[in-house]
Amino acid sequence: MDAAIGDPIYDLKVSKKMINTEDLSIQTKRFVALLEEASYYDAHEALEQIWFPLRHTPNLEVNFIRGCINAAVSFELMKRNRPHAALKPWDFYQKQRLHLSRLPAEHLRYYQRICATIDAIYFSLKEYHE
Repeated sequence: MDAAIGDPIYDLKVSKKMINTEDLSIQTKRFVALLEEASYYDAHEALEQIWFPLRHTPNLEVNFIRGCINAAVSFELMKRNRPHAALKPWDFYQKQRLHLSRLPAEHLRYYQRICATIDAIYFSLKEYHE
């Protein structure tokens, strides 16, 4: 079960050394470009390069990145005409997106760019499927 706000696991401070800003910048650009090309599977791989080494580190920033990866997975499932399967990863993304304002200030612009791209794709897919 995932931790909730107020749980000690979520209240851990994020070390500035955990996620390298230069790597985040590079992978954010790749992630966004691949999302915009509808290469959702490849996009998820771009952010996974940051998340995977830290996947056992319980904190907001790592979980937020996992949520963004899940958004790309959700889009890929929609692309493969599996809308029901897309719901669970999308729900996880939405839960993590609520923590955007609590993420480290030095990384916030990257995460805002990712969220803006994810939101735009979500709304375009939603209109397409309605």
